[in-house]
Amino acid sequence: LGRLVANVLEAGEADGRKGEWLAAAGRFVIASIGPTTTEALADVGLPAQLEASPPKMGQLVRMVFSEGPHLAGR
Repeated sequence: LGRLVANVLEAGEADGRKGEWLAAAGRFVIASIGPTTTEALADVGLPAQLEASPPKMGQLVRMVFSEGPHLAGR
């Protein structure tokens, strides 16, 4: 994911809208599949509110469904 995050931000920067994109992303619940992804997101200013443990897709989906709505109402 580190490269994916970097690619999105590079595209935003090339378009002159990186700050706008980061601000918009910050209004969403950000979930991470595990520590490496959480670190990559934090490095670009997008702290994850949820992190799957164990780092598996099924666990991530369960967490998003169970905790995401509560976090979205923050």
